[in-house]
Amino acid sequence: MKPDTDVLKEQTTKHTPQTVAVLIPFYHAERLDWLAQSIISITEQETRHTVRLYLGVDGPMRPELESFLNKHQAHIHTVVHNPVNQGLAVMLTRMIAALQDETFILRLDADDIALPHRIETQINWMIDHPEIDVSGGYMIETDFQNYEQRIEYPLTHDGIVRIFHKRCPLSHPTACFRKNVFSDGNRYPTEATYNEDLGLWLKLLLDGYTFGNVDEALIKFRVQPSFYKKRGYIKAVIEFRLFWESLDALGKSKISGIFPLMRFVFRVTPGWVKKLGYRSGIRKLL
Repeated sequence: MKPDTDVLKEQTTKHTPQTVAVLIPFYHAERLDWLAQSIISITEQETRHTVRLYLGVDGPMRPELESFLNKHQAHIHTVVHNPVNQGLAVMLTRMIAALQDETFILRLDADDIALPHRIETQINWMIDHPEIDVSGGYMIETDFQNYEQRIEYPLTHDGIVRIFHKRCPLSHPTACFRKNVFSDGNRYPTEATYNEDLGLWLKLLLDGYTFGNVDEALIKFRVQPSFYKKRGYIKAVIEFRLFWESLDALGKSKISGIFPLMRFVFRVTPGWVKKLGYRSGIRKLL
């Protein structure tokens, strides 16, 4: 739902403009038209904050990609390039190393679209909640054809801790970090294959960082045809391990392990079963 215009005007007058980095990692073989839409959704943000877009290219620089970068160079603050595909955690680590003096660091996937007030809303919320180190928000999951669903997350730190063993409590492409999270030396764990975000959330929770979610949809999350196939065995195993480790670490009983186990079983079902599950209310349980 689009925020009330008068409320937004009032918000912008009481918040000091900040310098914000947006990190968009891009696998070199993915669709450039979707990447263009993601970039445009950032460059057309309705915000007073200064926005710097960091694009990470993971893999060979094919000719059409070079042409794309030349075409959009005015909108991209920095391009970080891994000549050989090394995965999301390594790509993000290199992008974090390239950051300058930005106060906040936001994430967006290369096939998703930031809603027009995403940056203004989330940065102002972070300013109003100085105790929060990492925030996320709701997202609109869509295939941009005939499927759309609003996905919500717990709003408070306690709520996030409470459901951690059941599901990922913060949407990675909606994440916003204070600069101290990374200046403290924290990075995405390379051993958490396909679960880099979940591994980082657990590490930060155990190290005492505070989380929260904005009570508003911030992005449109693109459900690709391969979305359900990607959530396969390797992701399922590592995700289960992280959720299981979180039980003792976050002071939960082993009985709660039934939820990671149920989620693991769901993860290894055929793609059509996962599709039904994701588009139904079952995901609120898993």
